[in-house]
Amino acid sequence: MPDPLPESFETIRLTCGQAVATITLNRPQRLNAAPPLMFREIHAALQQLPALGARALLITGEGRAFCSGADLQGRDSGAGASRGATAHQALTESYAPTMQALARLGIPVICAVNGPAAGIGCSLALAADFTLAARSAYFLEAFVNIGLVPDGGTTWMLARQVGKARATEMLMRIVVWAAALATKPAARERATTSLENFMSLSPVFSELRESRILPEQPKSYHTTFW
Repeated sequence: MPDPLPESFETIRLTCGQAVATITLNRPQRLNAAPPLMFREIHAALQQLPALGARALLITGEGRAFCSGADLQGRDSGAGASRGATAHQALTESYAPTMQALARLGIPVICAVNGPAAGIGCSLALAADFTLAARSAYFLEAFVNIGLVPDGGTTWMLARQVGKARATEMLMRIVVWAAALATKPAARERATTSLENFMSLSPVFSELRESRILPEQPKSYHTTFW
């Protein structure tokens, strides 16, 4: 297993080994709910990848969740600011810049999803080139409950990946998509029982280590579980 890098983060872990960098969302006590600080730290970690010689990036979550959504209630939120102002600041200064940096990243990105991927966590999973889902994984967009438009680029990425009709159903009816309920045989085969099984997919990582993806090449978005 790769060793942690000397520079530490508060809400994530960054490791790198055999040219594969791993960002682990590390707030398991909160199901990896993402405060603005987490996304700023992800952004900082992305900037370190070239110096580490990373040829691929794996993003996963510690514990029993990938990411249960944004956390705007912690000390990282603006003191005394209104809820709307806090959300706007978090989106423009933390979440959006990180999603944009991830889209511009010149190496393949794999998200290994365990448990819930909700809200901005679902956006993060959708932004990967490959999204691998454990049988415990499910994907949820519940913005309609709070009267907000989905953030993190979801309205574009979700419709592109699953089609307009299915995306509309997921966003407007709060349909939960669970990896264990995948209807396609190939999708069921990709749904694994534990995160350890992700690392057994050695051909995927071997091919990505040898890939020659140029920074200017447009990203193509794929998922393996729909």
